[in-house]
Amino acid sequence: MDLQQKIERIIELMNVPECEKILTCEMERLERIMQKDIHLYRELKDGFRRKARRCLRVSGPGPGGGPDIYRFEVHREKGNSWRVTVLEPALPQGMRVDELIPPDLMRLMTSFRTDPGKVRHYTWSFQGPVGPRTFRLEFTNYSDRHVIGAIWELDRTLERAQEDWERGGIVVIDASDPGCRGKGDEYCYNELIYYMEKYPEVKAHVFNDFFYRIKPKLDKLAKRVI
Repeated sequence: MDLQQKIERIIELMNVPECEKILTCEMERLERIMQKDIHLYRELKDGFRRKARRCLRVSGPGPGGGPDIYRFEVHREKGNSWRVTVLEPALPQGMRVDELIPPDLMRLMTSFRTDPGKVRHYTWSFQGPVGPRTFRLEFTNYSDRHVIGAIWELDRTLERAQEDWERGGIVVIDASDPGCRGKGDEYCYNELIYYMEKYPEVKAHVFNDFFYRIKPKLDKLAKRVI
């Protein structure tokens, strides 16, 4: 059952009076128990929304107008596929979501481990029909199933969009940094094991590469030395 199906199911159950009472009590209980996590999620979501609202263009929708910055939320569905579930404001007519957040960018965002206390930023460029375009992306891996963030075009909103995060406990880091520079072997081993466990295809690739290519060569070399 994907996220949209769960939402529709909850809405349906809320129409049944007894179910509505139980669900309401359960939601209030969860809000008390998970108060810290919920507060952080809302804080991050509102932060990205404020960033988007501050950078809206004055001109109306259409070519050369409309908003330059979008707040988004991405959710992992069955089969490890990711989908944009929230996008504010709506895209201009005729524009597809994958034109704003292409598959390569989606894979980048979802490759990082969960860390609600960090906002990662990334700058990327591509050659469009009318010339090169450069975008800025800021996002948080709130959970293994959910990513929230904002994206905007730099060449038109650079000065207005470069705003620091003013909330305590939120750290902005560069997503283009592989994260292992200057760190010890223990850190690298832990990172490798984490991603092997998170992505079975990565584990299969590492094992195949080691046992079928690297290990036989090393064993053969060791025999020669002996």
